[in-house]
Amino acid sequence: MLHREDQIKTPIEIYDIVSAVSYCKRIPGRMNSYNKKIEGYKEFEGYALVLGESESFAKLYFPNRETKLMKKSFIKVAIKYK
Repeated sequence: MLHREDQIKTPIEIYDIVSAVSYCKRIPGRMNSYNKKIEGYKEFEGYALVLGESESFAKLYFPNRETKLMKKSFIKVAIKYK
């Protein structure tokens, strides 16, 4: 496993195992929800395998056989493929 700083700065490549980064997410809506946000939000729990990647997006494969396209800024490298 990599250390926290190395995980964020490591470039994401094909066949790396990744996990989600927690971040703040704004709540969509009007009036009562203005400027409200959820702190510590994660896109997914656990780990995923990178099947493809571009400049800002990565295609992830989850253990439940689901694939998803996700921004690279929302994921970090857990295990690097060599």
